[in-house]
Amino acid sequence: MHEQEIGQVVAVENGMATVELLRTSACAKCKACSLGEMPNTMRITLPTGEHIHTGDRVRIGMAEGFFWFSLGILCGIPFLSLLVGIGFGLGIPSFFHWAGDWQWFAALCGLVFAVVAFMVIKTQEPRFRRMKAKYMTLEHV
Repeated sequence: MHEQEIGQVVAVENGMATVELLRTSACAKCKACSLGEMPNTMRITLPTGEHIHTGDRVRIGMAEGFFWFSLGILCGIPFLSLLVGIGFGLGIPSFFHWAGDWQWFAALCGLVFAVVAFMVIKTQEPRFRRMKAKYMTLEHV
């Protein structure tokens, strides 16, 4: 395991523990984990195989490769979809020799492609949750 954080369990339900962590300076500006719900903390829900209860202090570990994989899924795929959409939006009018200013069409195609990428990623969330169970650990401190 590469990255480890210590937090406190705030809820346990159906074999899943919700852990509250203090934001570090590295993640304080991003707020992607909890979408900015709380300014100084973030919450993550992980499967637990141990006897973990609300109020326990736990250590969360994550494999380095899983971090980069998650980053690629969350940011890389939508960004590439945006670029492909813009290229598609610029290519279609050129291919059909349509006259006029088509940058607005390219921008719209880029946004549509990015939104579709987010929706496809969202449909795969159960699969990613199973992967999280494999590459993240939760243990008592």
